[in-house]
Amino acid sequence: MNQTNQTNQKDQIDQMNDSRAKLICVLGAAGGVGTSTVAANLAVALQEMYSAQTVAVVDTTLTGGDLPLMLGMAQGAGLRPLPTDPQQVDEALLMNAQATHRSGVKLLHLGHNSPLRPVAEPAVLVRTLELMARWYDWIVVDCGCATESVRQAVIPHASTVLLVATLALPAAQRAKQWVELLIDTGVPSGKIVAVMNRCREDEVAYRRQLKSLLLCRVGAYLPDSPDLAREALIEGVPLVATQPRSTLAHGYAELASS
Repeated sequence: MNQTNQTNQKDQIDQMNDSRAKLICVLGAAGGVGTSTVAANLAVALQEMYSAQTVAVVDTTLTGGDLPLMLGMAQGAGLRPLPTDPQQVDEALLMNAQATHRSGVKLLHLGHNSPLRPVAEPAVLVRTLELMARWYDWIVVDCGCATESVRQAVIPHASTVLLVATLALPAAQRAKQWVELLIDTGVPSGKIVAVMNRCREDEVAYRRQLKSLLLCRVGAYLPDSPDLAREALIEGVPLVATQPRSTLAHGYAELASS
């Protein structure tokens, strides 16, 4: 990245920091920990909790993103191939690309047909989020297992980084490594919140060990509810909407409120 692009990207990040939007980066400590599920349910929970405010959810995985599936929307919903030049990203392109979920949440899926471009250019992501930050109160960004590109573009100006993991040893160890990496790259530990997904009752002892392992607070222990999760996926509606009284839905609501 040349010096001009670095300067432009910094200016855009400064503008986002001054905007009204609260940007939540949902980051997976490892593959398969439920990052997209958490992002989709959190976005809907925020919309239900703050009904007078606007919420958007962004899928940064250009090929094979799961958010449309999690939200029960057509696979191409909110799909928009992005140009490589950030100057070509404008309000009209993004507004026309967004799809509206039944909850009111707006979905933008930054897609592309070529598997050779699995993620957007950092400057393009920054430009996209800078524009969206003018329109929304909340932006939930599904970063998956973040690449260097996403780390450069999203994390520096996130209000909160939600690090999704499980209590299984490999994922917990990866979470520890991620927290240390984020702190080393300048992210304040107070901005990092761990979300432990699919927690079982027999893993209580692991929770105590986790507190000494991570250099950040744990914001939620989401219970393992495979039957409810499967039902929500089949119905194409986030669990917070299909089972609002469930313990898992309450976990998402508490996460949204914090």
